[in-house]
Amino acid sequence: MHLDKQNDEYVWEKYTPEYSGQLKEMVQNDKFDFFVRNYEIVDRIPVFHDNLVANWKELYSLIYTKNPKSVFEFGCGACYHLRNLMTLCPKTKVSGADYLQSQIDFGKEFIPNDLEFPKNVSVRDLTGDVSDLPKVELVYSQAVVMHLNSEKAVKMMRNMGEVSTKYIIMVEGVRNHTDWYDLVRYSLPGWKMSITNNYIDYGILLEKE
Repeated sequence: MHLDKQNDEYVWEKYTPEYSGQLKEMVQNDKFDFFVRNYEIVDRIPVFHDNLVANWKELYSLIYTKNPKSVFEFGCGACYHLRNLMTLCPKTKVSGADYLQSQIDFGKEFIPNDLEFPKNVSVRDLTGDVSDLPKVELVYSQAVVMHLNSEKAVKMMRNMGEVSTKYIIMVEGVRNHTDWYDLVRYSLPGWKMSITNNYIDYGILLEKE
């Protein structure tokens, strides 16, 4: 297995200003919507009329169709994915964690006042010990593992497998690691992997065997 990525792509302690700037630019310049407000269910799959990034639509549609009782986001950042899941899946218990309090604090500014901010979010290193985290039915990550060095990426994915009782969903960049799909299989033996293709063709769904 090629565990050859030596460094994280960001210095995380300095990341929040860049991250918040990226999100604001996506709103102002690219005219992306960040919040699910206008959608319909067609053949049991959500069809979004908001201008959302395709990655996010892939993530949301997968979680909606699995209809889990509980989810946990590894690397929740500004928490807008959790907020959108609260809209799409109001009966699902949502939770998550991020490495930086400043990310979550930015989310409290970024999420509109008329939308309730997710309550069950915390600050922690998700590549460390997660044995104290409650088990949930579905764990997911979106554009998080891709930025980590190989050692941390493996640790985080194995932790995802420790926390999840049934499903793992990852929407990550496939070119950020050598042999990305093999790295996932190496990190999560005992999980059945499939490539999803609702809105993109590189999402990953893992189901516990």
